[in-house]
Order: sequence, then C-alpha cells, then structure tokens
Amino acid sequence: MAQTQHDSAGADNPMAALLSADDLQRLVARHEIEQMEHVHHARSAKEEAKKARMDLLRQRRELTPEMVQHAIQRWQAAASQGGTEVELLRFPSELCSDDGRAINSSEPDWPRTLVGVPAQLYEIWAQHLKDRGFKLKAYVVDFPDGKPGDIGMFLSWV
Repeated sequence: MAQTQHDSAGADNPMAALLSADDLQRLVARHEIEQMEHVHHARSAKEEAKKARMDLLRQRRELTPEMVQHAIQRWQAAASQGGTEVELLRFPSELCSDDGRAINSSEPDWPRTLVGVPAQLYEIWAQHLKDRGFKLKAYVVDFPDGKPGDIGMFLSWV
C-alpha cells in the first residue's frame, strides 16, 4: 500500500511541526502589537502619575516641624560630605505659568511664574533662608523632545 502525504507528515517526520513563513510572520506581528500595547500602557501610566503629581504640587502644603527638621538634616548631611547644594524639588515645567520659559532663559523675575508648592518653597527661602546666606537656583534639568521638561529647585550655601 502506498504511503499518503498525510502519513508522511506524521509523528515519525520531524518536519511535521515546522511552521510556514506566514505563520512566523504572524507571530512576529503579534509580538510587535504586544510590545506597542506595553509601551502605550507604560506611557499612559507615566502620564497619569505625572498628572497626579502636578495636581499635588499645585496646592500649597502646611509646613510641619518634621518637614523642616528633615530638610535641615539633608542639608547638614550634604555639607558634611562636601556638598554645596541640595535639590529641594523637581517638578514638570508645565507647572510654571509660562511652561518654564523664564527659568530656562534665566530671567530675573522667574519666581513670578511659580505656582503651588514651588511658589511656596520660593517664599520660604525669601522669608527665612535668603538673609542667612542661602541661594536658591532653579533651572531646567532635562529637555525631552527638545522642550523644557523638569525644573529643579536647588538650595546652595556657597
């Protein structure tokens, strides 16, 4: 009896499990779709976290003695290790009324663009730290897609 094509593709034939080129292309396409979905979900989660952080930073906070003590400890630790400044806050440039333009251009009136917690930090510096010799700097610390990203506010004692 003659062997049929089906029989030759049976368990004894190791090539029986071989996928076609079209099958492999479908697997590649499925993988690429899964990767794009993963990137999309990660980007969405990052945007949601950024929005939540901005919402928190738009509202001033009560300055507690514990917060002041923690800040002083950070400054002393930095200075004892030879540091001359500490980052007080990093926030999205979109939190500034001009999206960080005045800070990026080093305009002298950049503090007027601050809102919420960043404005509150500036006021604390102006009222309590400036006369003690501390300096406050703010600048754009990254430029994603060529646009101002995060703003860093730094307290310096040199």
